Amino acid sequence: MKLAQVSMLVLALVTVSTAQDPGWPRQKSSPAGKLIYYQPQVDDWTNHTDLNFRMAFSLTPTGGKQVVVSSAFTAKQT
Repeated sequence: MKLAQVSMLVLALVTVSTAQDPGWPRQKSSPAGKLIYYQPQVDDWTNHTDLNFRMAFSLTPTGGKQVVVSSAFTAKQT
């Protein structure tokens, strides 16, 4: 269940667009901690409509006692 929550948090933060490309990796901070996410890698883009991609990220809670390093796999329609 926690992995699903983390994945949703990562996807929500990543989908926020910016006017200028800040490069990779990207970082978001909040009072709860810090998220570093890396450039998504496209695995498949069938007929330019069904997109499958993955992305690595790390979460560091405030206080930095335990770093979570993982990846998210996602499928979207374009």
